[in-house]
Amino acid sequence: MSTSHKRKIDQSVMSMKGNRENEKEPKAKIGKFGKFLAANTVQDLLKERKEVKEVITLQHNCTVDQALKILNKNKITSAPVVLAASVLDSDANDFMGIVDAGEILRKLCRETTLLEDIQKIQEQKLNVDEKIKDCEKAFETSCKEFWQRKLIQVCGQDVTLLPTVFSDTDLKTLISQMLFDKSGNPIHRVALLKQAEVKALVTQSDLLKFLHQHKGDIQGILKKKIEDIGLYDPKKGVVTVTSDTIAMEAFHKMFQKNISCLGIVSEKGTMLGNLSVSDLRVETVF
Repeated sequence: MSTSHKRKIDQSVMSMKGNRENEKEPKAKIGKFGKFLAANTVQDLLKERKEVKEVITLQHNCTVDQALKILNKNKITSAPVVLAASVLDSDANDFMGIVDAGEILRKLCRETTLLEDIQKIQEQKLNVDEKIKDCEKAFETSCKEFWQRKLIQVCGQDVTLLPTVFSDTDLKTLISQMLFDKSGNPIHRVALLKQAEVKALVTQSDLLKFLHQHKGDIQGILKKKIEDIGLYDPKKGVVTVTSDTIAMEAFHKMFQKNISCLGIVSEKGTMLGNLSVSDLRVETVF
């Protein structure tokens, strides 16, 4: 690992530790749910995780195509990107960022002509089979160069800006600061670091399972409506697609709306299910 990269990570870690130490608990009365979150740490969460998850990593210099195959083989949609060892520098496995299938899809839409090609296909009066055939051709012609890019080029944010956690980080801090970016967009996973090495990934699913296991301690908030706690805005409604929409059109719509999930409805508007980025399967879609 280069000295400058290690210095960036060390500075980021020290800055985060300093911020945590300087933060004081607000004087306002804390509810039962807040007290529960403040009393439990990431380490408590990991101890109760029923299965020990192997951390699958991707080397920074592998191609997008290679990365997608690794994700698909391990049936996951995201993984930490780590520094690959070089001839001049034998150090490896230092955290470079996190990449997921959704970020790859967004990069693909932003940096190739794929969106324009799909738009043209949508404007034509084609049946489903014809649309699928034309979309396959669009992938072949528009995305050939993209698949061969180095993974570090699509890794997302600078590593110093990515949220990371420590074993003693309390769950209140995890939720309030580390599961949402500065724009309020959800971050589905964060890295648990020891120095610059990734020891585990903490996901929103891990947090939800932990809360479910302790639901007796947080009954108050569980009785609230999802609208009351900001999880649904009736003015915005739910973004949907019909069941005969081809997958690429649905993922295209997610990109346009900057969301990670769509409702699937029948012709009569009845909810049939949902489609999310986690349903992305690279061998069938790509």
